Amino acid sequence: MSEITITSKRDGFRRCGVAHRDVPVTWPDGSFTEEQIAILRAEPALVVHTGAISGDDDKLKAALGRIQELETQLEEVTTDRDRLQAALALQTASLSPEAKGNAADDTAAAESSAKAKK
Repeated sequence: MSEITITSKRDGFRRCGVAHRDVPVTWPDGSFTEEQIAILRAEPALVVHTGAISGDDDKLKAALGRIQELETQLEEVTTDRDRLQAALALQTASLSPEAKGNAADDTAAAESSAKAKK
C-alpha cells in the first residue's frame, strides 16, 4: 500500500499506538499494517486518505491569512463599538430626568423672555 495521510478531528486522539494530530500527517508506506489501516479508516474521529494531500497548502495558507485579517478587523470594530457605547452611556447619563427638567425650565424661561420682548 502507498503512504497514507491521517487527520484527527481532535488533536492528540490516540489510535493504533499513535497520538494523531488535528493537521494532516503523511505516513510512509509500511508505517501501519493492513489491519491497523482498516481500524484507522473505521474510526469516526479520524480522516484517512490514501497518498499524500497536496495542493491544498497554498489554499490553507491564504485562508489562514484571511482569517487573521478578519480577526484583526473584528477586534478593531469591537473596540470602536465599545468606545461608542461608553460615549452614549455618558451622554445618556448627562440627560438624566433632572437634567431634562432643567433643560425644559431653561427653554420655558427663554420662550417667556422672548414673548416679553415683543
